[in-house]
Amino acid sequence: MICLYCGQKTKITNSRAQKRSFSTWRRHHCPGCAQTFTTQERVDLAASVNFITSDGHSHPFIRETLLQSLYESLKYRPKALTEAVDLTDTVINKLLPYLDHGNLGRNIVVETTRTVLKRFDPVAATTYLAYHPAIKS
Repeated sequence: MICLYCGQKTKITNSRAQKRSFSTWRRHHCPGCAQTFTTQERVDLAASVNFITSDGHSHPFIRETLLQSLYESLKYRPKALTEAVDLTDTVINKLLPYLDHGNLGRNIVVETTRTVLKRFDPVAATTYLAYHPAIKS
């Protein structure tokens, strides 16, 4: 990776896999300007995971779409954006074990998101389901 301060090539001085998420934390040091910074490496879900809609169509799984729907359900709360970002990570970590050859069905996404929201804020979970109703199979 190049240094965000001077543009020279950096060296990784520390790296750790995160226990509860599918990501890696890395510390970078630039020998040119002596700056140090941290990065998070995650799977690019849009390039790796397909979201299967209720009518069977396949689309890339876009993290920001989930974030937006969580934010809309939480926007009455004072720290809605911060909470939505954290909950997005939680939902995605709970969804990844359900991947079926790179596919995630709508029902599992809705149910997992509802379950996470219900534990965090039951009102937000009800709001979420108003916009994303569960579909009976």
